[in-house]
Amino acid sequence: MHEEGHPVAVRQLRAALSREFAGLIDMTDFPSAAPDPSRERAFFSRALAAKAVSLLTDRDPDEAAAAVIDGADDMGIDAVAFSIATPELWLIQAKWSDRGTAGISADDAHRLIHVLRLLTNLRYEDFNARFQHLAAGVDDVLASPRLPHSPGPCRDG
Repeated sequence: MHEEGHPVAVRQLRAALSREFAGLIDMTDFPSAAPDPSRERAFFSRALAAKAVSLLTDRDPDEAAAAVIDGADDMGIDAVAFSIATPELWLIQAKWSDRGTAGISADDAHRLIHVLRLLTNLRYEDFNARFQHLAAGVDDVLASPRLPHSPGPCRDG
């Protein structure tokens, strides 16, 4: 453990995410660049989501950072990624904790189900502007003839 109580692995991941994504993650929804614990936590959560995109899709850091939709009206999703070669869509939720103890709650799982229903029904209007920039890619994946389709649209409820 580090003197601040942060596990070594968390400190190493924090340093790696800072190196890879500094200046690439959209943080314009936070008022200033001044040190702020909530801004810092949001940056690392978004950088972690971007890293997941990079690992899943082999995208470079710029492209991975552009897949991050975290912020107001993100519907509980932190990033949206598509496969280049196959009709695969990943909805990524990342949680950052300086102690390495963050987890996904039941509410997070319920939001994911709601998002899946919205996407299945091509209802993107509730998503934020960051998602809207990715909507055409989502459409391409969902419209792919190689994507297994369900018999009909999902119903909310």
